[in-house]
Amino acid sequence: MLDGVGEFDEEGCAERLGVKHTASWLARELRVSEATAFEYVFVDREGRKYRVLYGAFEYGAVSYTTVRFLLRFARLYPFTFSADAPSQRLGSRRGNERG
Repeated sequence: MLDGVGEFDEEGCAERLGVKHTASWLARELRVSEATAFEYVFVDREGRKYRVLYGAFEYGAVSYTTVRFLLRFARLYPFTFSADAPSQRLGSRRGNERG
Protein backbone atom coordinates (compact mmCIF):
# COMPACT_ATOMS: atom_id res chain seq x y z
CA MET A 1 0.00 0.00 0.00
CA LEU A 2 2.79 2.44 0.86
CA ASP A 3 4.26 2.25 -2.62
CA GLY A 4 0.86 3.23 -4.00
CA VAL A 5 0.68 6.12 -1.54
CA GLY A 6 4.10 7.24 -2.73
CA GLU A 7 3.16 7.17 -6.39
CA PHE A 8 -0.08 9.02 -5.65
CA ASP A 9 1.88 11.62 -3.67
CA GLU A 10 4.64 12.05 -6.27
CA GLU A 11 2.14 12.55 -9.06
CA GLY A 12 0.29 15.24 -7.11
CA CYS A 13 -3.00 13.37 -7.47
CA ALA A 14 -4.50 14.81 -4.28
CA GLU A 15 -4.21 18.34 -5.60
CA ARG A 16 -5.86 17.33 -8.87
CA LEU A 17 -8.73 15.89 -6.84
CA GLY A 18 -9.15 19.19 -5.02
CA VAL A 19 -7.46 18.18 -1.77
CA LYS A 20 -4.50 20.12 -0.39
CA HIS A 21 -2.38 17.16 0.83
CA THR A 22 -2.08 13.46 0.09
CA ALA A 23 -2.56 12.84 3.81
CA SER A 24 -5.88 14.70 3.79
CA TRP A 25 -7.09 12.57 0.90
CA LEU A 26 -5.94 9.38 2.67
CA ALA A 27 -7.69 10.38 5.89
CA ARG A 28 -10.93 10.93 4.02
CA GLU A 29 -10.77 7.83 1.81
CA LEU A 30 -9.41 5.35 4.36
CA ARG A 31 -11.31 6.89 7.28
CA VAL A 32 -8.18 7.18 9.42
CA SER A 33 -7.09 10.11 11.52
CA GLU A 34 -5.14 12.93 9.87
CA ALA A 35 -2.18 12.06 12.12
CA THR A 36 -2.17 8.46 10.88
CA ALA A 37 -2.48 9.59 7.28
CA PHE A 38 0.41 12.05 7.64
CA GLU A 39 2.47 9.25 9.21
CA TYR A 40 1.79 6.98 6.20
CA VAL A 41 2.97 9.72 3.84
CA PHE A 42 6.04 10.40 6.01
CA VAL A 43 7.03 6.72 6.11
CA ASP A 44 6.68 6.42 2.35
CA ARG A 45 8.56 9.63 1.52
CA GLU A 46 11.41 8.91 3.92
CA GLY A 47 11.42 5.18 3.20
CA ARG A 48 12.14 5.81 -0.47
CA LYS A 49 15.43 7.39 0.59
CA TYR A 50 16.51 4.13 2.24
CA ARG A 51 15.69 1.48 -0.34
CA VAL A 52 17.24 -1.43 1.56
CA LEU A 53 15.08 -0.71 4.60
CA TYR A 54 12.02 -0.13 2.43
CA GLY A 55 12.71 -3.37 0.56
CA ALA A 56 13.04 -5.28 3.83
CA PHE A 57 9.65 -3.94 4.85
CA GLU A 58 8.07 -4.87 1.52
CA TYR A 59 9.55 -8.36 1.83
CA GLY A 60 8.15 -8.70 5.36
CA ALA A 61 11.52 -8.89 7.11
CA VAL A 62 10.82 -5.84 9.28
CA SER A 63 7.56 -4.49 10.64
CA TYR A 64 5.97 -1.13 9.89
CA THR A 65 6.67 -0.08 13.48
CA THR A 66 10.37 -0.85 13.06
CA VAL A 67 10.54 1.08 9.78
CA ARG A 68 8.78 4.06 11.34
CA PHE A 69 11.20 4.05 14.29
CA LEU A 70 14.32 3.73 12.14
CA LEU A 71 13.19 6.50 9.80
CA ARG A 72 12.73 8.87 12.72
CA PHE A 73 16.20 7.89 13.96
CA ALA A 74 17.60 8.48 10.47
CA ARG A 75 16.19 12.02 10.44
CA LEU A 76 17.96 12.77 13.73
CA TYR A 77 21.27 11.15 12.74
CA PRO A 78 21.42 11.11 8.93
CA PHE A 79 25.18 10.57 8.69
CA THR A 80 25.10 7.58 11.03
CA PHE A 81 22.31 6.03 9.01
CA SER A 82 23.76 6.87 5.60
CA ALA A 83 25.00 4.21 3.21
CA ASP A 84 27.72 6.72 2.29
CA ALA A 85 29.34 6.28 5.69
CA PRO A 86 30.08 2.54 6.05
CA SER A 87 32.54 2.98 8.91
CA GLN A 88 29.98 5.03 10.84
CA ARG A 89 27.07 2.59 10.61
CA LEU A 90 25.23 1.51 13.71
CA GLY A 91 27.08 -1.26 15.44
CA SER A 92 30.33 -0.61 13.58
CA ARG A 93 33.38 -0.63 15.79
CA ARG A 94 35.93 0.09 13.08
CA GLY A 95 38.48 2.51 14.39
CA ASN A 96 37.48 1.79 18.00
CA GLU A 97 38.93 -1.71 18.23
CA ARG A 98 41.83 -2.43 20.53
CA GLY A 99 44.86 -3.70 18.72
